[in-house]
Amino acid sequence: MQSSLTHNSTPPAHQELYALQQLLAMAQQYFQQQAQQSQSGNLRRQFLQLQQLHQQVLLLLPATQPAARADNERLTTLQQFYQSSSAEIGSPTALSQLKLQLNKQLHWQKTLLRSQQLGCCHTVLLHFTASLQMATDQLTLRLHH
Repeated sequence: MQSSLTHNSTPPAHQELYALQQLLAMAQQYFQQQAQQSQSGNLRRQFLQLQQLHQQVLLLLPATQPAARADNERLTTLQQFYQSSSAEIGSPTALSQLKLQLNKQLHWQKTLLRSQQLGCCHTVLLHFTASLQMATDQLTLRLHH
């Protein structure tokens, strides 16, 4: 006899995908806001690129229904950064924090890709993760100039 908890529970991949979509939406809004506030043309272009990357992947991922909130401390930390960081990023310290944030997000995405069966979303997320890695690397180059 199958328990009702097992029958009604949300598969882990669905929970993770929904959580990822929420994170990507927060990041997209964050980078859009940063692009609008940025005084530096180069930095504005980088923020627009990051905003567009997040927006494109959100359009490519299938719509998911709200799932039970994944109890993931790393994800919560990532979400809090995008929700609480509204000041313009222009200082090297702030850019370093953003780079750290993006590296954490990349690590979480790579872990998700390795650990979950995501079906058709897998290829989309692989391409997005590679593009996000390149954008993060470009931001890193900016920090060293």
